[in-house]
Amino acid sequence: MMKKYLTIRQFSAATKLFKLAGGALWWRVGTGKTRVLLSIFAMIAKSDPDRKHNFVVICRRAAFYDWKNEVKKLKLDWNAYALDNLDLHYRSIPNRTTIYFVSHGMLTRNTGVQLGNISSTLSGIAFDEGFLFKNPASQHTKIANKLSERIQNAFVLSGSIMTAKDLTDVFGQLYAINRHTVLGRTLTEFRSKYMTKLQIGTFPILTPKRGAAHKVAVKVRNVASVFFPKDGQREILQSLQSIPASPIQLQYFKQLKEEWGISLKGEDGKEEIQDFKNAPTLIVKAQQISDGWIKSRTGVAIKIASPKLDMLVDKIRELIQCGEKQIIVWCAFRLSVETVLQRLQNEKKLLDPRSIIGMHGGLPFDTSAWAKRGRVAVATCASGSSVNHFSQCAYAIYYSQDFKWLNLQQSMGRTDRHDSVHDRCYYHFLHTKSSLDSFVYKTVQSSRRAETELIDYAKLRQWVNNSTN
Repeated sequence: MMKKYLTIRQFSAATKLFKLAGGALWWRVGTGKTRVLLSIFAMIAKSDPDRKHNFVVICRRAAFYDWKNEVKKLKLDWNAYALDNLDLHYRSIPNRTTIYFVSHGMLTRNTGVQLGNISSTLSGIAFDEGFLFKNPASQHTKIANKLSERIQNAFVLSGSIMTAKDLTDVFGQLYAINRHTVLGRTLTEFRSKYMTKLQIGTFPILTPKRGAAHKVAVKVRNVASVFFPKDGQREILQSLQSIPASPIQLQYFKQLKEEWGISLKGEDGKEEIQDFKNAPTLIVKAQQISDGWIKSRTGVAIKIASPKLDMLVDKIRELIQCGEKQIIVWCAFRLSVETVLQRLQNEKKLLDPRSIIGMHGGLPFDTSAWAKRGRVAVATCASGSSVNHFSQCAYAIYYSQDFKWLNLQQSMGRTDRHDSVHDRCYYHFLHTKSSLDSFVYKTVQSSRRAETELIDYAKLRQWVNNSTN
């Protein structure tokens, strides 16, 4: 029955990892990892129908809704609970499969220990957003490893194999599910095999040995399903648009370049001098200026003229007039989200203010409002993981972006889902001239190429082995 809801590739991957009784599911964002994992759990339950099965998924709290919704879509007659405390034996219906969702934060509290104590009652456990377990020395990764030792069927799901340029990410994710021995019994052994130490100034860094990515890809093939189609499931169209800076922006950019600081009027009207001692802070400040605001020493956002904001409104107006039903706007900062939200909500002739929904770390997404009347969503790139609210948005506009390739990958994947009905995904990047917007974009793309070296070889191995997993 389950097979009819899966593509051939999804069913093949589920079958492989079911037979392995655990492993890594490294699939591109939007290609159906959640569905594959639930199918594996269904296979486990079906293989032993005489007992009641309990499964646990460790995921972001914001993703609970999407996981429960996927259980319904697959017509699984299961209990599905968000677990705030360990009451498995009291809330579940006898002889009925039950799946529990636990947040990553709860794992590092007493919940991790409690799950270990009742591990004998669990038929499987999965760790979503596997990149969060990339550090094998972190507390939550060690807890995951101990749980995986006790539970036979342990899986890690991730839309990214490496979040930067460190092969240790691969070892860490496999360590979380106790499948790391294919690369090394310990982190020290892994590093001696695949990494080399370089001295950059006073700081030692680890970098992959020549050919290490290829060797790792071959090894992980035995305990993972890897699927990173280069062009996604549909046509991907990206465009970059440069917008001239306003006079005040040019003034601030000049000060940043020449003085590594800026002089501005604070909220009290008095002159305020801000000096920056390092490049990362300078870059962030330039991005904020590009976005149309700058934070005073007291933390208040001072608005400044930004033609990029005007261009964003014009772009949204154009898309709405062309018939687009829903659009997502991504920003690097929470205050940028607030700035864009306020501007769009003032454009009452363009949009009903109630149809504009915001989301960032301190602003939960109003799922109900979005489903009823949502037209434009504005969110931080970092909040773009684990949610599936934007699968029907063909257009994503990047007002600004942070330095993390993972956040770009995750946010882009929100509009390129398996159930998206559009056959093209449009990603529009807005860059203020004379700013560092384009520099940030290019830097993020370089991190993408580092991961591609590993991904592409894994795909080559798939082709050589004539496998669809």
